[in-house]
Amino acid sequence: MNKRAFLCITDGSDTKNDPNAWALARPRKRRSRWSKADEDKTYVPGMPTQLPPNLTPDQEKMYILQLQIEDLTRRLKTGDLGIPANPEDRSPSPEPVYSSDGKRLNTREYRTRKTMEENRHNFIQQMLELNPEYKPPIDYRAPNNKITDKIFIPQDDHPHINFVGLLIGPRGNTLKALEKEVSSGLKCFSYLISLFISRLC
Repeated sequence: MNKRAFLCITDGSDTKNDPNAWALARPRKRRSRWSKADEDKTYVPGMPTQLPPNLTPDQEKMYILQLQIEDLTRRLKTGDLGIPANPEDRSPSPEPVYSSDGKRLNTREYRTRKTMEENRHNFIQQMLELNPEYKPPIDYRAPNNKITDKIFIPQDDHPHINFVGLLIGPRGNTLKALEKEVSSGLKCFSYLISLFISRLC
């Protein structure tokens, strides 16, 4: 084993209790000409730091999206919301909204976290479009946005057609097949109730 010896030249003072003296004697770390001394490097586990030159545009976009998703996930977990400590550096807040028990709902932390979650959701949706086999982070929960629409049955215009029987089908098999096909729930209960009341009258 080759051993390298370093000579520490001092002015005769006690170097045992002076860590700076030995720090000066340590070899300097060689700096690459391709990097800057004040460059901040970020390491994301599982992400390569060097990309191959033959990536397609979709692969480059997927890499950038993955970095953004990982960064937002880390900040949401650690609570690093990026809110300035100085109130003068913060953006103006909207009018406060309070619940029935007097608790404020639209705090700055809540609004910031909600914005970050929405951005992460958009990035995940873009990633799923590029890579359907992509698995979102474990703590990710898709927003529960329900889209509803009403389609009125023209029973009055065509009284001779049994729309309810056609929609429900034998033992409800037709309705179940429609729900499975469109991946949503089809409800005819309100129509059945109104039809039942009209027949009673």
